[in-house]
Amino acid sequence: MRKIFISGTAFVFSIFAVFLAACGNAATTQTANNSNKAVVANSAATGENAEITIDSHRTFRVDFKSEPVTIQAGTPTMLAFTVKDKQGATVKDLQIVHEKPMHLLVVSKDLAEFYHIHPEQSADGSYRVSHVFPNGGNYKLYADFTPKDAVQVVEQIDIKVAGTERAKVALQPDTSFEKTVDGLKIVMKLSAEIKAGQELTLDFQAFDASSGKPATDLQNYLGELAHFVIISEDMKDFVHAH
Repeated sequence: MRKIFISGTAFVFSIFAVFLAACGNAATTQTANNSNKAVVANSAATGENAEITIDSHRTFRVDFKSEPVTIQAGTPTMLAFTVKDKQGATVKDLQIVHEKPMHLLVVSKDLAEFYHIHPEQSADGSYRVSHVFPNGGNYKLYADFTPKDAVQVVEQIDIKVAGTERAKVALQPDTSFEKTVDGLKIVMKLSAEIKAGQELTLDFQAFDASSGKPATDLQNYLGELAHFVIISEDMKDFVHAH
């Protein structure tokens, strides 16, 4: 059977975008349920990519730098993240969560680009990963990690990428919550009308796009059958659940 990885399936409702990732076969799915929310920490917006130290008054902070300092579209860039505690000491011991110590989500400000990559620890304790930004413009980095004996933290970092920017298109809510990607049709159903402050269930199902039959044999990807991320249009609200 043909193995398929679905990434970046996006639904837009109200002022939020939902990104779904799953790993399965051409003839297969199951339902993903919300199981956790992240502690969200915000960085100060900056137009420069020199070292960024974020809010030292919290229990943990992240020092970020890029190599080279000026990030150029189409050119490989090393992204480096160093987790520090309140005393400024490097935190090297991160818990393995969903098979990785750190998850990095790279999202363009217009929500058109979404990447889920994994920095690896270097000898100095920093976590590094190379990435190529296809377009210029503003991006937000969400560094998701859990220090030992601590709660999950999602650090938000704003960066500017030099180069030609994609034409800006206003975000429009979807009228139908169905998307087809690589031979699989993903359907999202809501348990209630979307209202601020009101809990609801998001139900995802996958079908073979050709036969219309339900997908039934998804394989785990990073410890889960499916992952989804919710990001608000202003990019301040972030939820990663399963």
